[in-house]
Amino acid sequence: MDDYSISVSSGDESVEPRKDEEVRAPFIALFRFARPYDILATTMAMVLGAVHGSCMPMAFFFLSDLYVAIYMPNDDGSLPPVDGPHSIRNAKVQEVGLTYVLLALVVLVARTGGCYLVIKAADRQVVAARRQYFYQILMQGPSWHDMHSAAELAPALVQDTHLFRDGIGERLVDFTRACFMAVSATVLACSRDWKVSILMAIIMPIAGMCMALSVEVVRNFSTVVEACYSKAGEVAVTATELIKTVTSFNGQRLELESFNGHVDEAHLNAIQIGVVAGYATGLINTVLITGMSLGVYFGSQWVLQDYETDCWRASPPFGTCRTGGTILSAMYTIIWGFTMGLGTMNMCFTAFASARAAIHRIVAILDEPRSATSQGLRVGSEDLKPERFRQCLVKLREPVTIRNPHALT
Repeated sequence: MDDYSISVSSGDESVEPRKDEEVRAPFIALFRFARPYDILATTMAMVLGAVHGSCMPMAFFFLSDLYVAIYMPNDDGSLPPVDGPHSIRNAKVQEVGLTYVLLALVVLVARTGGCYLVIKAADRQVVAARRQYFYQILMQGPSWHDMHSAAELAPALVQDTHLFRDGIGERLVDFTRACFMAVSATVLACSRDWKVSILMAIIMPIAGMCMALSVEVVRNFSTVVEACYSKAGEVAVTATELIKTVTSFNGQRLELESFNGHVDEAHLNAIQIGVVAGYATGLINTVLITGMSLGVYFGSQWVLQDYETDCWRASPPFGTCRTGGTILSAMYTIIWGFTMGLGTMNMCFTAFASARAAIHRIVAILDEPRSATSQGLRVGSEDLKPERFRQCLVKLREPVTIRNPHALT
């Protein structure tokens, strides 16, 4: 029987149908179900997200003030650790500490309020979309349901509305926060030390390109791994369904070889993903650390040059001179703004693209003409509220009466 051994589920020889390019609706279509309250809540949430993004780089912007407060001389001019009166230094430390406390409170309120408003508005729109979607399905006749799989409509509704909610929810606030964080970090860093900011601005695009390239490579490898595991699953399902045929022709060995081949390929690709991800992370950190080392090196030279110009005489002990605090403050401010700001935009763009594709599929169902048998049951937007919606369902349960049976002949 070995001469007749065959494989009935070879995943390599099957020709997969080519998927059409995913169609996405315009961005404005995401707010099709929004009421005036939802628009207002979303706008306020984005404003709070902008406040959150603008405040985050300030944590490093005030770092130089913290260094000044710590290393400020005593009231009699002596330097710590010499014991002496230090009321001025205490007042400066309290001022900086109060600044950080207020900054933390602003960030807490902005983030909490923004997430609450946008999530509430998104949930209201998702509920409206689900009600209209379900009502549209109920209003269709048998011919429409013959062309649509009932087993796919409910899962599609759940998945599409989830993607739709993700696109109009917290990702909107994150996108606004990221944009304002990058702009705020650039402005604050330049106001603190423009030379160091320009130096870091040359390094940060290189780190950004490395990050974007690594994300794209990892995404492509992940797609390949998912495809390999999918083929292995198809082999297992087909072999299980046709187990009698496989056993009759002694095809167990070939089925195992086919399954193991797909699994091994996925395993090797997963290892490559780990290597590429680790290499990309190390490369990004190398670029950032190199930029910081250049900033420290050139910053130390600029500190000495400023000190030689007697810039400290205007307001001893530091005056308008560059210090280690201003150098570190400018570097960390712009690094934080670009990495935490621009680094999160990729996830936002992905969520927006998925939401636009999901709303296109939802609208395609909603805009289909209703069956002629359901024209007598018209429901407006006000009738989609819970009380009126239940009344519509009661009408659907009523028996159908044929008043003129001769018209059917």
